[in-house]
Amino acid sequence: MVAPRAIVSKKEEQQRKIKGELLIEATTAMGMDALAVGDSDLAFGIGWLRKMAGKHKAPYVSANLLDGNDELVFPATRVVTKGPYTIGITSVLSDTFGLTAGRIDDPTSTLKAAVAELEAQKVDLVVALVHAQFDVAQTLAKDVPGIDLMFTGHNKRHQEDPILIGDTALLEAGSRSKYIGEARLDLEEGGSGWSDPAGRQRLIRQKEQLGKQVERYEEQLASADDSSRARIERVLEFSKKKRDAIVIPPEDDGTGHGLRGRRVPLSRDIADDEGMTKLVDSYLLLLGPDAKRSDPHAGHDHAMPTPTITPKDDYGDYVTARTCMGCHAEQHRDWMGTPHARAWATLVKEKRQYDLDCWSCHVTGAGRDGGPESPGEVGPLKNVQCEACHGPGKAHAAKPAKDNIVKTPTEALCVECHSEEQTMGSFVHDEYLPKIDHKD
Repeated sequence: MVAPRAIVSKKEEQQRKIKGELLIEATTAMGMDALAVGDSDLAFGIGWLRKMAGKHKAPYVSANLLDGNDELVFPATRVVTKGPYTIGITSVLSDTFGLTAGRIDDPTSTLKAAVAELEAQKVDLVVALVHAQFDVAQTLAKDVPGIDLMFTGHNKRHQEDPILIGDTALLEAGSRSKYIGEARLDLEEGGSGWSDPAGRQRLIRQKEQLGKQVERYEEQLASADDSSRARIERVLEFSKKKRDAIVIPPEDDGTGHGLRGRRVPLSRDIADDEGMTKLVDSYLLLLGPDAKRSDPHAGHDHAMPTPTITPKDDYGDYVTARTCMGCHAEQHRDWMGTPHARAWATLVKEKRQYDLDCWSCHVTGAGRDGGPESPGEVGPLKNVQCEACHGPGKAHAAKPAKDNIVKTPTEALCVECHSEEQTMGSFVHDEYLPKIDHKD
């Protein structure tokens, strides 16, 4: 579901409800056996989620989400059959998430009860979908016996190599549905618990690499000026948390079932399903101000409306790349050959130019003093222009000097858009910089 950050306008709330319903309908259409409730699912309340789940027959399960009458909102468990195996599924979410109505019951006691219910049905595997902070999920794995596989959410982790806690394996496939998590099981007669020696070695290497990254950010911080210090501190703290969150499982003792985790990238190499494409497009049509307000489930053959550009009268200290070109023609030619110069067109191609969660990284100065505050105000600042990296150029254009422009942007500035969550770890600053660096 859409991340539950603060909603600042009716338009933003409307967009998120549109995208929330799209996610529910599309996920159900993919034939999922069970869905867990997370805090983002509850962004618009239990009533809205229950209504959407009923409308689209979404297979939610939750052992600890209660409505205003202290009744379970969704079934606590679900049993499915896959080949010769019966798989019992349950779900809980952390009781630290706030609700305006209803109640989240204690996850430990409710999860124990749900697991006992599934064991009484003699299922072959017990799967728990746990939407909680990762330390809470780990504690649940320790405190609730009988869970074979635990798939976690909320943490935006890429836990393809399982963390083994007793006989329970924890996995997570990141966020934004850029990957599908795959778990391959090799069940052994008389086996107990799980074993993944190759995954253990990968985790060790990942922790070492993150340690080196932390050292690099610490070096940058030592020489940072006041304008970049806060950004570097943020990414340094993020990298430390990611490093410290990696748990190295114990070495294999030879008694466990085989378990291999894998993240399957949902890349452009995978052909789009025609029906799903039509469904997504029908919802995206509802995001733009010129969109026809019709039933999104009926399907649309319309193209996404052309962006309505309403330039501001004053862009403050932003002067646009055209002004910079007057003195820096060669650098401007270099920039024109980079993806930064086509960032807005990329957004339009993906039909996301009106998406309030996407637009700001594809323009210059979004949300900053003088810059555009909404997609309709982009005007001459569309694309990632010179001033997106080097700062507003009005003072420099009037009187060029080294101290009124940023010559070398920091890595911390880049990762504000090329974040770990957005790029899923594919952005490596030192490898990408030569692709957009300009001639001196």
